[in-house]
Parts: sequence; structure tokens; C-alpha cells
Amino acid sequence: MISKPKSTLPIASFVLLMFLISSPIVKAQKSELSLDFHKNRRAELRQKMPNNSVAVFFSAPVRNRANDVDFIFHQDPNFFYLTGWNEPHAVLLVFNVPQQDDNGVYYEKLYVRERDARNEMWNGRQSGVEGAAKMGFDRVASKNEFVQTELNFDRFDRVLLFDFENDVRDEKNDSSDLYDLQQHFKAAINYPEHFDADRY
Repeated sequence: MISKPKSTLPIASFVLLMFLISSPIVKAQKSELSLDFHKNRRAELRQKMPNNSVAVFFSAPVRNRANDVDFIFHQDPNFFYLTGWNEPHAVLLVFNVPQQDDNGVYYEKLYVRERDARNEMWNGRQSGVEGAAKMGFDRVASKNEFVQTELNFDRFDRVLLFDFENDVRDEKNDSSDLYDLQQHFKAAINYPEHFDADRY
């Protein structure tokens, strides 16, 4: 007599359930540090910068996994250390000499993306300029302003920056994405097209 094999469906379901429960849940960066911590790091950086200099920091690029699916965004550690900001398409300027505008004196300026309801539908809530303004920066502005402004870095004796990431995509439907922010900055400082950072 041949016995009929039992269904493996309950076993397979159990194994799948155990796998899902035991898999680590990947969460986006969330700072356990206070806003004062990041502000103090920027102040310490200013004290160590050469006279009449500006330091420029870019957020990490959005990395593509396949077609229209991106990896979970992970902020550049240096950028996050100084800002606590965990969104892409941003740039931070830190000045060691006071800058002047209509609102008075400032030593730092963060440019971020604006809130976008369509983008938020797919990628979650964004903080935008309003959210960044609550984080203790001297000045906050839209990333569009960074691209549309004539940046005069010639007035500084030194412009400090890290080497650029080589996997920054140009998002054609966004005229001020990280790619455009970097290209605008490179043009403003006459950055050589074939610069080899390893030689310097």
C-alpha cells in the first residue's frame, strides 16, 4: 500500500514566516543625537578651518537597484555628522568668516529639496525647507536656489571639499538634483574636468 505524501504547504509557510520574523528590519537613519550636537560639530569645524575659507559638503547620492527601484537611502556619514539631515539632494556650506544677507550675519547655509506630494507618495514623507529650518541652521534654502544663484567662491582663499562620488545619476525630471548641484558647484570653482584626487 502506497501512502499519499502529506502536503508541504504548511511547512513551507512556516519556514517563510520564520525567515521573515528573523530577518533584520532595515530602517532609515535616525539621529539619536540632539540638534545641538550637530550644531556644535559645525562650530568646531569652523574653528579648525583656514582663514577666509568655505567648506562644501554634499549629501549622498540615491543609488539605483534596478530600473525604477532604488536602494534604501543612506546618508553620507560626514554630512549626517554635521547636519543630522537624512534626505538626498542637499548641500551644506560652512563659512569660517561671517556672511551677510538681508537678515543679518550667518556662518552656515543648508540647501535642501522642497516637499513634493507625488514623490512622497512613493518614497515617504519629506521634511523640506520648513523641516530643515527647525534644525538650528543659520540659513536654510531650497536646492533650486543653489542652482539658480551665481556662486562667487573667488572671494574665499580656500574652498574645502571631499572628492565627488562617481555614481551620481542625473535625474532628467529634476533640474536641481544632486548631479545638478555638483555640476553647478564645479562650474563655480572651475573644477577640472579630469581631476585626479589621488594625485593631490
